[in-house]
Amino acid sequence: MTVRHGVTSLAANSALPQPQLHEAWESAKHRGDLRRQAECCRDLAAASRNTGDEVSAACFLQLAARAEMASWRPAECSLSSDQLLHCSTSAAIAGESGRAFALCRAAGELSSARPDDVHRQLAALELRFGLLHAARKELIAAYKAAVRSGDGAAAAAVLEDLGHVECAGNRIADAARFFLAAADRFLRLGDRDRADRAAAWRREARTSARIRNIDPLLN
Repeated sequence: MTVRHGVTSLAANSALPQPQLHEAWESAKHRGDLRRQAECCRDLAAASRNTGDEVSAACFLQLAARAEMASWRPAECSLSSDQLLHCSTSAAIAGESGRAFALCRAAGELSSARPDDVHRQLAALELRFGLLHAARKELIAAYKAAVRSGDGAAAAAVLEDLGHVECAGNRIADAARFFLAAADRFLRLGDRDRADRAAAWRREARTSARIRNIDPLLN
């Protein structure tokens, strides 16, 4: 999301740099793998959005939708939950809150949906629109869903998201605990980059809290 402390929705989860994403997309096109093409285009949309390029993000989402629809089997007539969640993020950035929530809920009704992804996206929307208590509840549900599914990386990501929500609510001690828990989980999973990032968020939150306590003009 395009806020300083924000829940990382599914639509911001691309792990590869853009050149590698383009290579993966070209490879999928060469193989005629339409579903993989759609995945790559959604990742490229997320990467574009992370640099503030909403025009390119919208184009990649259209390409992803086109690839998905071209891959439909006779009984299929709906876009995937991933596609709807990405579209939900685009709607939120455009200020279309009703459409953003509707797309997210529609994604949650599909059999292909991952419950933790849907809860995280709802939390991202609620944080964007200032609904901190609701965002916290959705993230707790996302954490429970990730643990039930045995997805340690998703559980760690949700802990990081909870840290951002607590920062937004100026609950720095709670935020620091969540960031530390996320860093520990990522480290146990062997993902040092994300562990370092969560640790950096913890340091930044604690530093900003100290600055506010020192200078009353910043409170």
